[in-house]
Amino acid sequence: MKTVSQYPVNGVKQAMNEGKTVYGTFALLGEPALVEMIGYAGLDFVVIDTEHSGNTTEQAGSLIRAAEIANITPIVRVTANAPELILRALDMGAGGILVPQVNTVAEARAAVRAARYAPLGERGLAGVVRAARYGFVPMQEYLAGANRETLVIIQVEHVDAVSNLDEILAVE
Repeated sequence: MKTVSQYPVNGVKQAMNEGKTVYGTFALLGEPALVEMIGYAGLDFVVIDTEHSGNTTEQAGSLIRAAEIANITPIVRVTANAPELILRALDMGAGGILVPQVNTVAEARAAVRAARYAPLGERGLAGVVRAARYGFVPMQEYLAGANRETLVIIQVEHVDAVSNLDEILAVE
């Protein structure tokens, strides 16, 4: 029987850590073929929008799979800075989340806590979700990989966030 081992490396995170520029775009439509085309066109990531689009949870899951087929990093823009929304996107296999309306350092820390497993955060654990390859990745490997590879991106889109920018940017 084939063993699944190794949490996938997030190509966008790796490239940014190496100081490289990455390119991507938004997917506002729930059509997987469009996400595949974005990848085949040579972009590095796609932001699957659930905030300002009609994309449902089911559509987001299909778009994540399409991104993986096309070898680009799927990032889900959740509708709000809510642990249950962040958890759902990451459990589906998103390589990262984009959190809107983060205006304070406390809100930035909350987003990170929701996206990271203990001891780095408070993300709920279910070892049989798609992100964990339905339980086929050894648990410790899954936890370490998820904490290491998951992107947490926040949106600065309000004057309060601009006022608090230095504190927000200091959040790891």
